[in-house]
Amino acid sequence: MDPQDQERFRDYVDARWSALLRLANLLTGGDRHEAEDLVEIALMKALGRRRHVEDPDGYVRKVMYRQQISR
Repeated sequence: MDPQDQERFRDYVDARWSALLRLANLLTGGDRHEAEDLVEIALMKALGRRRHVEDPDGYVRKVMYRQQISR
């Protein structure tokens, strides 16, 4: 990943972390630690697919949902 991609991804995470964490809290029943883990897993998957994803928010939310229901 080039420095420009890293910066863009970091900016995305900074901008969306709170909203993603709120959704993760809903998905995990309010368990803060599980919610943080869920967001981190989804972001790691998004990072790996960043060049193929047109809607990062939609992709991350979908990963979070699928990850949670598969637990």
